[in-house]
Amino acid sequence: MSLKGKRVAILAENNYQEMELWVPYYRLKEEGAEVKVVGAGGAKSYHSKTGYPVNVDAQDGSGTNNANFATPTDGASAPVNLTAANHATDNLPAVSPDGRTLAYFAMARPGYEADRQVLQLRDLATGKTRALTQSWDRSVGSIAWSKDGRSLLVTAEDTLEQPVVRVDARTGAVTRLTGDGHFDNVRVL
Repeated sequence: MSLKGKRVAILAENNYQEMELWVPYYRLKEEGAEVKVVGAGGAKSYHSKTGYPVNVDAQDGSGTNNANFATPTDGASAPVNLTAANHATDNLPAVSPDGRTLAYFAMARPGYEADRQVLQLRDLATGKTRALTQSWDRSVGSIAWSKDGRSLLVTAEDTLEQPVVRVDARTGAVTRLTGDGHFDNVRVL
């Protein structure tokens, strides 16, 4: 299979696995592709687990700026970044049962991986966003809407446990629902 004229980017970061970068790099080049190594963290070079360096051709530009996009299922228009105003991580999007609100978590500080993950709600019609758990001292780990859309079920680490917590969608009031233990990826049935 010829890849002549195709452009391919391979993402690299520190502690990369040599075989996972270099084997595809050289195989793609052998097939005629133009291959660029792109850095994930702003450095000019990265080192493998065994210390082998790779110099990058470019940076991905995002750092920890993961975003939530809306993409039409028919492909009629380009994806729209719904969280472009936040330059830090946004993740775990969950649309409300009525389809009007997007819940997700957001970090506030770009490049800071240990930042708190605050539950956000975005009105999909107006674009207005509000931080629902800003005053809560925990990071949201998973998000699921209740069937009636009045609350969200989230998990959050809490002293060697990860309970399920209900968050009121209007007030942000937090109520722990489970006792001791570790729960994750809650789904409403």
